Amino acid sequence: MNLAQVLFLITMIIFLLGFLYFLRTSTMTKKFLAIDFMSLIGGSVMALYAVVMNSSLYLDIIMVWALVNFLGTIAFAVYLNGLNNRKKQKSGV
Repeated sequence: MNLAQVLFLITMIIFLLGFLYFLRTSTMTKKFLAIDFMSLIGGSVMALYAVVMNSSLYLDIIMVWALVNFLGTIAFAVYLNGLNNRKKQKSGV
């Protein structure tokens, strides 16, 4: 077993732990955090594959994926902030 296979196995175990966390948690915020974490691990797998295949094209794809993931996280945070503001306005606080 070479180093790349060991690292791939470790990242898959970490991905599985993130998926189990997704299944066990109950709130929407924690579920989104788990999905964001699994997306990060997916990017790590793609980066590992880019190193093994010695191709910079995959690194460009990872950069775009990371940007979209970041924008999605920001959009979700703004959405949750809006929900919290609406709850505060309804309760009169």
